[in-house]
Amino acid sequence: SQADQGSFTLRGSGQASLHTKAFTRDGKTGYIGSLNFDPRSASLNTEMGVVFNSAPLVARMDEIFSDEIRRMMSFELGMDDDNRLLWMTEEQGQPKIYRREPDAAISRRIIAGIMRILPLESQL
Repeated sequence: SQADQGSFTLRGSGQASLHTKAFTRDGKTGYIGSLNFDPRSASLNTEMGVVFNSAPLVARMDEIFSDEIRRMMSFELGMDDDNRLLWMTEEQGQPKIYRREPDAAISRRIIAGIMRILPLESQL
C-alpha cells in the first residue's frame, strides 16, 4: 500500500522464504542481507547482503532493534529446573511464561520433534 512505501523494517516480507540478517557495528557500519554467516551458507547458497557505512542508517537500525526486542514485542528464552525451554514475554502489562513455542502450529511442533531425533549436530 502507499502508506507502507516510506516505512523501513528489518523483518522483510511476511510472504518471503528468506529472512533478513542485519547487524550494526561501531555506530557507522552495518549489514543487511540474507546470507548466514557460516561456511555452509557461503558455499551452498546464492543469498547475499550489503555492508555499508552510514551513521544515520545504523542509528535507525539500532532504534528498530531496540524497539523489537522489548519484552512485549518478543520472547526471551529461558530454562526451567528440568532444563526445558521457556518462552517469556509480556502480555497486557503482565509477565507471561509459555512452556511450548508460542504461535507454533501443530505441524511445526511435529517437524521440530522429528528434527530433535535426527543426527544433525555435525551440520550446526
